Amino acid sequence: MSDAELAEFLNTLLECERAGVKVLGEYEKDFADEADARALIVESRHDEGRYCRLMFGYLQELGADISRATGGFADKALAVPGRAERLAFLNRGQGWVAREIERVLPRVPYAHMRDGLREMLDTHRANIGKCEALIGTLG
Repeated sequence: MSDAELAEFLNTLLECERAGVKVLGEYEKDFADEADARALIVESRHDEGRYCRLMFGYLQELGADISRATGGFADKALAVPGRAERLAFLNRGQGWVAREIERVLPRVPYAHMRDGLREMLDTHRANIGKCEALIGTLG
């Protein structure tokens, strides 16, 4: 994988993570009166923010142009009605990010970036599981 290809991939992830921060900030309002659920949403939002910073740093390290865009997922996710439906849609987006990282990870030429992306993948998988559990309580 060339640095240009890696930068394109990292910018895509950055845009996705920005969308996640935006979406989770809004979804947090859906659970304002439910402390445990709200805490899960806040934790997930913080994870998304942490990975925005990680992608930004990797892009700086590569000397690449850094996208200022927010992924189109945000507008779609914010248009979904219903708490359970919103969380299920969020999980589909998280799943897409996880699959993309899995697909590209073996080709990332820098060990420290592979390590960071592997952590990001594991965190997304964990958050998907937590979100599924929360959806199960909303019946």
